[in-house]
Amino acid sequence: MERPGTGMRGGNGLAPMSSGGMNAPNALRPPTGMRGMPGTAMRGGLGTAMRPGSRAGGVGGLGPLNTNIAVADRPVTQQGMMGMKMGAQGPGRQVADRSYYMGELRKKCDEMQTEVARLNGETDQFNKDNTMYQQMERKYETLIKEVRKLQGDLADFNLIVDKSRNNTDPQDISNTYQHLKMRNEQVP
Repeated sequence: MERPGTGMRGGNGLAPMSSGGMNAPNALRPPTGMRGMPGTAMRGGLGTAMRPGSRAGGVGGLGPLNTNIAVADRPVTQQGMMGMKMGAQGPGRQVADRSYYMGELRKKCDEMQTEVARLNGETDQFNKDNTMYQQMERKYETLIKEVRKLQGDLADFNLIVDKSRNNTDPQDISNTYQHLKMRNEQVP
C-alpha cells in the first residue's frame, strides 16, 4: 500500500478534513504513523545505521560498525572536558638537589626584596606626611595669631562705632584711651 502525499485527495475526490472531522473515506484510514512503512520504533533491528545507502551501512554489514572502537583511544577535546580539570599529577619533585634549593632561596630572596621595597615606600610616605604635618602646624599657629589680632581690632572698631552712635564726645574717648594705656604700662 502506497502512502498518499500530503496534498493528494482521497479516492472519491474529496479532500481530507484537517480539523479532525470524520469524512467517509478518512474514517477507515490508519493514523499517519501506521501508513506505509512502520515507524522508527517499530522497525525492529533496522536502525538508521543499517539503512541501505547510508554511510554507516556497508555491503553485507561489513564496515565501520564491525570495528572495535575503544573510547579511551579517542582524542579528548576541550569542549566536553571543562569540568574535569585535574590537579598536578604525581608526587612532584622527588629529588631535591642543589639547584632546587638554590631556586627556592632565590624565590625567598625576591620576596624579601619586594617586602623591603614596600616597607621603604611606606617609610618615605610617612616621612613626607610628617613633614607636611609639621609645616601645616606652623602655618596654623601663625594664622591663629593673626586671627586673634584681627578679632581684637574688630572689637575696637565695633566699640568706636558704638560710641559714635551714642553721640559720645571724641575727647572722652581719647581720655579713656590714655587712662587705659597708662594702667597697662604700669602692670609688669
